[in-house]
Formats: sequence, C-alpha cells, structure tokens
Amino acid sequence: MNNGLTIGREKIKILSGPIDYYYLKPIDSKYPLILLLGDLHMGDFNTCEPCKLPDCYRVFDQLFLDLLDKVGQEYDVNLFLEVFGWEWEKHTIDNSNSSLAQLIKKGKHCFIKDSNCPTKNIKWHFGDPRMNSAKWEGIFVAFITEFQNLTPDDRSASKTILKVLTERGFDIDLIKEIQTVWKQIHKVISTNNFDLKMITDIMFNSFEKVNRKSLIYKQIQNSGIEIDIWKKCFLRGLDYYVMYSPIPTEQLTYDTIFIFFKNTFFNVFVDMYVLSRMNKSPNRGISIAMLGSNHCRSIIIMLTELNKYELVSFYSDLNNIKQKVHDIEQDIIKNKELTFEEIIEETKTPLLEYFNTISKCVKFQHEINIDKDLSSVV
Repeated sequence: MNNGLTIGREKIKILSGPIDYYYLKPIDSKYPLILLLGDLHMGDFNTCEPCKLPDCYRVFDQLFLDLLDKVGQEYDVNLFLEVFGWEWEKHTIDNSNSSLAQLIKKGKHCFIKDSNCPTKNIKWHFGDPRMNSAKWEGIFVAFITEFQNLTPDDRSASKTILKVLTERGFDIDLIKEIQTVWKQIHKVISTNNFDLKMITDIMFNSFEKVNRKSLIYKQIQNSGIEIDIWKKCFLRGLDYYVMYSPIPTEQLTYDTIFIFFKNTFFNVFVDMYVLSRMNKSPNRGISIAMLGSNHCRSIIIMLTELNKYELVSFYSDLNNIKQKVHDIEQDIIKNKELTFEEIIEETKTPLLEYFNTISKCVKFQHEINIDKDLSSVV
C-alpha cells in the first residue's frame, strides 16, 4: 500500500506528535480542505522514535512547516492552534512540552506577523477564545471559575461576583449578561435534567444580545451559514461532551454544575470558534488545526450538521482510550461510596499513568495528496 500524506514532492507516512488525525474534502469547492491533528496535552513522550526522513516528520519541525509554506505560495494555508494571547501561550509553553506546545513556541512570532516568523506564507491563528478577557467567552470562563471559588454565602450575593470581576477590569455589561445566563442555565439544570436544547437556546439568545462582543457569534455571522445550523452544531458539541464526561444528576451540587460547565461549554467554545473561522467562504486552500483530541472529534461531529464535507481519511483510537478511562474509573470506585468530586480525585493518578502510555505517532491510513486535492477543488 502507498499510504501517506503527500505535500509537494514529499510523502509523509508517519507524523510524530498527534495522537490522531482527520482529513476532509469539501463537497462545495468554495470551502477549504481540512486537516485536524489531535494533541494530548502531556509531554513529548511516546512520539515516533526513531523519526527519520523521508517517511517520518515531526509536526513542529521546520521541515514540516516548510512543506506547508510552499503550498502557501499558491493557496491559502491557515493554521489554528489551541492558544489565545501571550499570557496563555506562556502558560502552555512553560508547563507542557507537548507537540502542540512546541508548535506554539515555534510560531510565537507568527500570530502577530512578526518578521521573525519561521514561515512566510502560512497564516497562524489563535484558536482558543476562552482566554480573551475582552470578549463574552473569556468573561464567561472567568465568571464560572471565580464563582466556583466563592463561599456559599458569597455565591448568593450577586454583588460579590460583580465586584470580583469588575476589579479585574472586565466589561460590567457583559458580566451582568453572563450572570443572567448563569441563572437561567442553573434553573434548567436544576429542574429539567440537563435539557441541552434549552441550554443552547439560552446561549444563542445571549450571543445575539451581545452580538460582536462574542468571538463565536462574530465568526458565525461572517460564515455565510445559517445561524440555526450553527445552533445544531453547538447542541451536538454539548451532547458529545456530556457523553464523554457524564454528569451525575442524582448528585446535583454546585460543584457538579461547575464541572458540567467546564467539561462542556469551555470545550465547545473552542470547537465552535475554530470551525466557524475555518469555514469562511470563499476560502481557497487548506485549514489545519492542532487541538486537543477531543476537540477534533467534536468538530467532526459538528461537521455532520454543516453537511459540507466528506471525511476521506482518519486515524483515531479515541474510542478505545475512552473505554480504558471508563474501565480504570470503574475499577477504582467499585465497592466504594464516593461523591462525584471524590471520584475525580481518586482516579487522577491511575489516569495519568495510563495517559503516559498513549502513542503520539500516527500513520496515514490512505493516500492523501494535498496539492492534487487543492487543484481539484478550486
């Protein structure tokens, strides 16, 4: 078999760094090719060793970027990474040596189009709206995080959270709007057993109110795709993350609700933002994103709602990984009476030990030729 990712004259059979990949071709030629690379945000262990040319490339190596840069001489090459702003970038680089972190470090001059960027034609993009403290999504994340840290008495006093966040310099009108959203969603969770459609409607009503103060809403407005379709994408993303990290409604507590927000909304924000930016029409070229593996799977699910792409090649062991995680959790907690929070604490160490064994070395499962595919869709 002659499987591999051909870029120019080079055929890459193995890519070191990601734990999975998804390659999609547009049904409509006005949309870009998409290549999603799934990262495990933990160290640089279990990468391809040895990784030798011409069969193997590392995702953060200059040689790999040079191949993409040559494509960018003729076509748009957009690269999205799970990072936003220099503070978060520094945090990522300092605290992780994952392939994603090394790629961010490689391109640290590229997001602002500095002359020191190692590529000339690739367009580098922040792909994580959660750290943008000037916009709705970043303030939402800050609100939930700060609210969780408050005492029960302070949580009941609405002025407390307003004081905390305004002292940090956040937009007070957005804080008040998000506080309203929090109350509405909390009511749904408490009385309607996590009705995700109702929750999605609340979110989009808020997006519409704040308009372009939401990074996501700004992008979906510019996408040329109907808002109702994006609502379905958002709903599918919520559903995916709820399935991935089930919320024990029988143990409904404030902390459970915060876990729900962090495991669902915080993740869906990334997926919606990247996907909506990727799908600006017309876009003649290829959009590449390196994100956490779960983000990639969620985006694939969302793409079924857009109905504009064909998944032509992928490799993912995510289902087996999830099953293994489930088995580890069940083995730890069996015959124990634990709260949901205690379960999380008890399973941290064995899960970390398992994650340290996951391979970050993917083999391309089909013959993929980016130049040929680009010339056939324009």
